Amino acid sequence: MKIGVIGATGRVGKLITAEALNRGHQVTGFVRHMTLAHDPRLKMVQADLYALAPRDIENLDVLVSAFRAPRGQERDYVTSVESLANLLKNKPVRLLVVGGAGSSFTDAQKTTRFYETPGFPESFYPTSMYMARSTQVLDLAPGLHWTYVSPAEYFLPDGDRTGHYQSSPGILLRDKNGKSAISMADYAIAMLDEIEQPHFENSQMSVAW
Repeated sequence: MKIGVIGATGRVGKLITAEALNRGHQVTGFVRHMTLAHDPRLKMVQADLYALAPRDIENLDVLVSAFRAPRGQERDYVTSVESLANLLKNKPVRLLVVGGAGSSFTDAQKTTRFYETPGFPESFYPTSMYMARSTQVLDLAPGLHWTYVSPAEYFLPDGDRTGHYQSSPGILLRDKNGKSAISMADYAIAMLDEIEQPHFENSQMSVAW
């Protein structure tokens, strides 16, 4: 498959990119700043998310957004998704978005999101609120094929690549001890598995160990 990754050199984006390359996919990385040190199998394109044009994505099967908004500019999570939804409207390219745990639901009825629960860290509230709003943008966007992939509460940059995870339709997952965690490496595996064999089309997806 031909996969584009926005933010291909970021913490999560680089792991998704590596997983895709190692599975034999053709990957194009869209980055703001070019780097000399990158996998030679990766095609690098210097481009801002908001400046992407139809010609940039016309040969792709999938576009992954690993965009991360700077602190204080959390509303960009909404505007970035709005921009991508407009770009991909009525096109065969599927959009997968790297989300956050705070936008996941805590109940099967999907009435309460994690960031709305008592004790949720105040410092993460703006990010989670706007990420939740971005899922609503996706849900209402016409002519769009998408999946919004949220990690567990603890998203571990240096965690092991175990190859094991569980998934749900946007509901925060916890183990038998009540802990919700996943490594970024295993999150990347879950993302590529969903790309190759979709189970959560036009839906949120949450993953955890």
